Amino acid sequence: MLELIIPDNTYVTLNEADEYLQYEIGASERWLSLSADERISYLVTAFRKIQTIRLLKHTPENIKKQAQMLEAFEWSDFEMRNTESRRARGLKSVSVGKASESYDNKPPVLSNTFLLSSRAYSLLGPWIERAAIIV
Repeated sequence: MLELIIPDNTYVTLNEADEYLQYEIGASERWLSLSADERISYLVTAFRKIQTIRLLKHTPENIKKQAQMLEAFEWSDFEMRNTESRRARGLKSVSVGKASESYDNKPPVLSNTFLLSSRAYSLLGPWIERAAIIV
């Protein structure tokens, strides 16, 4: 079994995440129905994504915890993961009639700070370190 170790690979425990996410729409199908190893894997993935963001040193722990749980919840949705994977390969457009997809020849360089969850990003947004050029 995978293990969550604060602060090495998580901000939250599995119990905290389960308790927090139980009230999200679709939690019983998308989160609580997963194995503990799957939920831990998504939490670690979310933690690693958040770790790539340059956050201010005084970012509240509860903000990082909530963002991690929301990001993990998004990763638990197969369609979101699949869409992200296609975007990373340079997905340019999708047509529904006679289903087609088109890709750029050069996939875009995705920022390491790209999160699947817009809610997680909005929580972290005010705490992201911004560089200023002083002339």
